[in-house]
Amino acid sequence: MNSTKQKILIVDDAPINRQVLSEALSKEYDIIEAENGAVAVPILKKSHSSISLIFLDLVMPEMDGFGVLTYMKTNNLLDDIPVIVIASEKDQKKVYNAFRKGAQDYISRPFDAEIIKKRVQNILSLFAKQKRLIKIVSGELNEREKTSDMLISMLSQFIEFRNSENSLHTIHINLVTEILLKRLINKTDKYNLSAQDIDYITTASAMHDIGKVGIKESILNKPSKLTKEEYEIVKGHSKIGANMVKGLDIFKNEKMATYAYEIARWHHEKYDGKGYPDGLKGDDIPISAQVVGMADCYDVLTSERHYKKAYSHEQAIKMILSGDCGAFNPMLLKCLKEAQHEIQEGLSYYSKLSRDEKKMHTVATNLFKDEYADGSQSNESEDLLDTERLRMLYSSKIFDEVIFDYTVATSVLNFNDSGRELLKVDGVVYEPAENKEFVDAFGRNNIDRFILKLNHTSFENPIFNMPVKILIGEKIQKYTVVCSSMWHKFDHKQMIGFIGRVYKSR
Repeated sequence: MNSTKQKILIVDDAPINRQVLSEALSKEYDIIEAENGAVAVPILKKSHSSISLIFLDLVMPEMDGFGVLTYMKTNNLLDDIPVIVIASEKDQKKVYNAFRKGAQDYISRPFDAEIIKKRVQNILSLFAKQKRLIKIVSGELNEREKTSDMLISMLSQFIEFRNSENSLHTIHINLVTEILLKRLINKTDKYNLSAQDIDYITTASAMHDIGKVGIKESILNKPSKLTKEEYEIVKGHSKIGANMVKGLDIFKNEKMATYAYEIARWHHEKYDGKGYPDGLKGDDIPISAQVVGMADCYDVLTSERHYKKAYSHEQAIKMILSGDCGAFNPMLLKCLKEAQHEIQEGLSYYSKLSRDEKKMHTVATNLFKDEYADGSQSNESEDLLDTERLRMLYSSKIFDEVIFDYTVATSVLNFNDSGRELLKVDGVVYEPAENKEFVDAFGRNNIDRFILKLNHTSFENPIFNMPVKILIGEKIQKYTVVCSSMWHKFDHKQMIGFIGRVYKSR
């Protein structure tokens, strides 16, 4: 078959129907035939990514067309593969039912070759346009989200700079807020928080001290104890920040703006009503402000400021739980206690990442000046190259996933702790395709399929996924591998390695 042609699957129990359709379309398309749904489904399982369109008879033995449509809907194939059903004029109710199940069009016998060709062209053209539009819209949304995150980050960094705070303060609050919220929704549905709400609150947490732009630096950074009057001025940042958010009329109906307002105004309120600026009590304080307030309190305790030394993680947790820092929601205190080790581990990873990122400009400059022309790398550049791995490793700590990466230059495959435990291999595997221990653990068939898929990636299309079956103990278990190849910055034909993850299939 000509691999440049699009593939069409014809599913019909009548050989004459398959023959007529095949003859009408075979010049422009590669044709695959199946005599019923029971034959078609295995073809879809194996080759769905290469099939562009399906002709589907509704009435067939063993598995009819509705069975195929149900399989496709269950496996999310209908958004990628259009279906034209084959039915007689008297089967209108079946056709309507097929449309409800996801079919895009239908044809009836006797077939008209020219009409069939035109319908195929129209549907394939429509799907191609939809995919392009989805890609464009998704790209725009991603860029907007990145831009929003960047602007918020820049603003929060500016606030921290004026207040001489730890440059990681916003990142720390972001991380602790997310961890606490995820713990909270697993404990109670009282606050009716969705995954989207968690994302909004976590992002909006960066705006908690935005009002400090309205406070004099001489007061914010005063090395000695504030007077009562100065402290009242500093407390005013809550109202200033809330008014700044409220003043953004164009966003007033957006949920993100609502959370940003709540956090800016009320993150210093206390559960017993002894906070500021409004003395709110209990759950009159929005949960967004309660969580960010706890995260802010923790990071202030564990950070060195011009007026105090840093407390240890253990001391900070103890002080918050014992009420030394004011009253917090008892449910949130339970979340903090349960998540304390997760918080400590997460913050230690981000601290390492920050140190690496500060070296970025210096190390990159040295590399591009060929200061290591002999092929060697400094310890700093080696640390820097570990940054992406650390990000993924931290993710794996939360989701218990296997993370791996491979470097072509050294032929070394690295696994995180979960990978070592799952496959019973060393964390570092040299020449993995030839390493007997690794081949026995992962399976020669899995490795060969992985290499085949990897060789079909490119700089423009680096990502692929594949199901694998791995022998765990004495039982075969199903997993999914998601991988992205990595390419040289200047030579997009030179693969330098890959990075990916393995997770349990549902």
